[in-house]
Amino acid sequence: MRNRALSKSCPTSSRPSKTNSNQLSFKRYLIPFDFTFQQFCQVIRKRLTLEKEEALNIFFSNNKLQQKEKLMVKLYEESKDEDGFLYCKYASYEVYGAA
Repeated sequence: MRNRALSKSCPTSSRPSKTNSNQLSFKRYLIPFDFTFQQFCQVIRKRLTLEKEEALNIFFSNNKLQQKEKLMVKLYEESKDEDGFLYCKYASYEVYGAA
């Protein structure tokens, strides 16, 4: 998959077992390198059909929160696995006090 799209990263997502988050229909996504982390989050939010009152956290192999303006190519370089995939875990939760 990576060999066919050299200008794209391939985040592979998984949901922690102890979360109530919806399950994604696809596990792998081809994301253009010029996408920001925020754009990637928007794609995942749309696929999960989250309400605006629900927050979404996405963690990569370094288990740190990422800056929204960071490019996916930078995240890929920092956190990719030995097999060339960028693995992430996601969790959503309801935000209290949201109007």
